[in-house]
Amino acid sequence: MDKPNKQSTFEEHFDQGQAVKDGKWHHGLNREATQRAPRKVQVRTFVREAALDSVPIALRALILINCGAGLAVLSSLEGVETRATIDLSLIGALSSAAMYFALGAALAFLAMFAGAAAEMAVSRLRTCEPQRIQEARRLRAANAAHICHVCSFISALASLALFTSGMAEASSTLPMLLQR
Repeated sequence: MDKPNKQSTFEEHFDQGQAVKDGKWHHGLNREATQRAPRKVQVRTFVREAALDSVPIALRALILINCGAGLAVLSSLEGVETRATIDLSLIGALSSAAMYFALGAALAFLAMFAGAAAEMAVSRLRTCEPQRIQEARRLRAANAAHICHVCSFISALASLALFTSGMAEASSTLPMLLQR
């Protein structure tokens, strides 16, 4: 009788050891999963910060291309003034192209201003107020920042659309004007 008890004790001990090993394995998986989660958050935070850091550079580039294209259109009119016959409809089309470029630059500037307003709304959150008031301000600031980012994005897209329409207008008008 002693032998079967020892055998059952050994089997029970082996089962318990296996359960402990399985538990350690599952614990290791859970620990790896919890370590991976902050990495994902860190990657998302890094990507978000990199995108927000590149926004002013992209908006400056939009201002630069719109202003440069407007100046190019205006400088192309220099050679036209010496001609005897000038088609005023072509000059009107070029002036509308220059207007598109000017509006595109203004919208890019507005987008830059909206992005700066969003950053300002977020940076004002560091106060020494009660938790309840601080949470309400944080929520309002987050909403304001979100609205400013959306306005900035829409203004930048509109600026790019105005640049494209100005380029289409100028590219269809300039060859006709220069041929005459």
